[in-house]
Amino acid sequence: MASPNSYPTIQCKSWERPWRTYCVDRSLEDEWLERLNDLSSFDLISICEGHRESGANERRRLPHFNLRLKDDRLEYLIENWLFFQPPIGASLDRSFDYKYTRADLEVRSGFVKERGELSQKAIVLLKISAFVNVLDFDPAYYEQQWFDNNIRAAENFDRDTSRILNCFELSPKQEAT
Repeated sequence: MASPNSYPTIQCKSWERPWRTYCVDRSLEDEWLERLNDLSSFDLISICEGHRESGANERRRLPHFNLRLKDDRLEYLIENWLFFQPPIGASLDRSFDYKYTRADLEVRSGFVKERGELSQKAIVLLKISAFVNVLDFDPAYYEQQWFDNNIRAAENFDRDTSRILNCFELSPKQEAT
């Protein structure tokens, strides 16, 4: 891993700070970002500390982060989704039990037509968000607690997902060859 000083200088907005080659919300701790970037089955694709000044119904108002299943796991899970659904669902239920959290696992499948070519596309997203504005209680305490609890839950879910997928390493296509 490169040292923090080896990343190029970037210009961030007033509410952001640099982290690696990204601009992130100021209150996001390096430890949280590192932990979410060290998951084995999921990639961090977005994270927000929550912005109290946003309108009551705006998603930006609530703290949240989104993870995407890594490409090397995707095809196998999609091909065997009906088989994996019960243990993955049980793990999601076990992992995310914090009362101020909504955990939404989405399996999306469809088509993309681009430059005259039609191709299939699939994605598995894990969207974690506060479902009440925890920042309205005690901003510093609840933001810290919310991220700590939910990053730990994401790490547990990531470990479970890896274990579940690794238990059934050989897909039927691989066994037949």
